[in-house]
Amino acid sequence: MAIAFRAIFVNFADTYSDCKTVKIFLIGFMAAGKSTVGRVLADRLGFDLVDTDIVIEERMGKPLAEVVATRGEEFFRSLESALLDEIIASDSSVNIVVACGGGMPCFGDNMAKMLTHGTVIYLQSSEEALFDRLLANKQHRFLICNKNADELSEYIRTTLALRSRYYCKADLIVANNGTAADCLADIMQRAELARLLR
Repeated sequence: MAIAFRAIFVNFADTYSDCKTVKIFLIGFMAAGKSTVGRVLADRLGFDLVDTDIVIEERMGKPLAEVVATRGEEFFRSLESALLDEIIASDSSVNIVVACGGGMPCFGDNMAKMLTHGTVIYLQSSEEALFDRLLANKQHRFLICNKNADELSEYIRTTLALRSRYYCKADLIVANNGTAADCLADIMQRAELARLLR
């Protein structure tokens, strides 16, 4: 099963003439499950996983909240864009799954670059699911850590509405309101369907 599943994404990569390796970009709102699903997907495919938020934290030597508080969001977005360029330009023979920060596709030409150089999968979660996940873990999220429940709900509604036009440009849109295993199974089915329709 893993070999067949891997072949689906190799076929996707074949459509991009300048791709040296397979790159799968997972995008979506914060708490949509990009890191969790990314680990499961990378393990199933035998790919490496790159979590952009973790890479930036490691390089800066501090949490993202502190990076944004001291240097500003614009600086943080520039770090994201530079890291994306680095990932795309890499001549490594290693295939990768990239768990992208929630805002990464929505700034500059990041989304266009991801679509050009890999397969983009949007993990789409309902506002209710995002609220429940974020309310329980908002202290670790620099954009929402100081918001109360009402403010958080409004932030999710308005920000998701703004970002959806970018997210929905993805090659695949997969619901993730349940478990990572369910989401992985859905990715497999949708990737196979998309391959057959090409």
